[in-house]
Amino acid sequence: MSSIKKYSENPFFSAIAQCFIGGSNLPLYYPCGYGVIIRRLRGRIEADSSQTRLEIDVRRQSDIIPLTWFVTKRFTAEHVKAADVFLYCFLGVLCGKKFVRIDMKAEQVYEFIRKEKMIAIARGVRKDQVINIAEALLAGGIKMLEVTCNTDGVFEMIKMLREKMADRMCIGAGTVITTALCKKAIEAGAEFMIAPDTNTDVIDYCVKCDVAILPGAATATEILAARRHGAKMVKIFPASALGVNYIKALRGPIDDVDFVAVDGVRPENMAEFFAVGCVAVGVGASVVRKEFIEKGNWKAITDTARRYVQNLPQSSQRTQR
Repeated sequence: MSSIKKYSENPFFSAIAQCFIGGSNLPLYYPCGYGVIIRRLRGRIEADSSQTRLEIDVRRQSDIIPLTWFVTKRFTAEHVKAADVFLYCFLGVLCGKKFVRIDMKAEQVYEFIRKEKMIAIARGVRKDQVINIAEALLAGGIKMLEVTCNTDGVFEMIKMLREKMADRMCIGAGTVITTALCKKAIEAGAEFMIAPDTNTDVIDYCVKCDVAILPGAATATEILAARRHGAKMVKIFPASALGVNYIKALRGPIDDVDFVAVDGVRPENMAEFFAVGCVAVGVGASVVRKEFIEKGNWKAITDTARRYVQNLPQSSQRTQR
């Protein structure tokens, strides 16, 4: 790379960076040619020319800060000048938005799932409820939330969550049964996809976009088909109907793809799913309960989430996001 000039050494540029981009100690760098490096993120701004979004290859998830969440122009890293960054941020301030969205790569999400061990599922909720639900779950220790695609306004909710929850939660889309839904969810900001079935078209699309995908599977044939198409995790569904002995039998010959048990997971039986080889579980209506939501009883959701989290294995080693 050519010589690099450090903005933060100049009080003027440092003030601009802090006002327009955010972060009290954000060291911005730019090469004399093209491209931008944000050392705080230990990553490089990249661009996927097939999508209208900007990605940063973050090596340490804990370094992510809430820079921005929307991109309005399609470009590649080779065409990003330092001036462009300030222009987009300036326009963002005027419009009340910011123009760079930070997305975790697929492998980073898979690792986050392995560490956090629990994904909450919100289905059939309203837009005016989803932020309160997310805050309640987070207060109880759950840092991953899936909003299902058969929920009215799901894509707007995902955008809202990515804005409001910033770097505190990992937000994904569920019930992703077509590539059209997958594309819309990615454009909205979903960092992972979960499906009830093994749709190889959806898997292929996610792999191409470097987005984590957890297809639903109930048989060895489905699991291995998902694996051959690039899925590194599968949603074992319906886990309660299949039973832990069935899951244990699957785990024997299939040891190169991770299992996430969904359906029927409770604090009292959670340990059984982990004992037979699941790396995480998904919890829905048992935590995000309609009666709590209708009454606005967010504390009840927090307390329920906390009971689940307390029963996770090695809960003391879970990550800070």
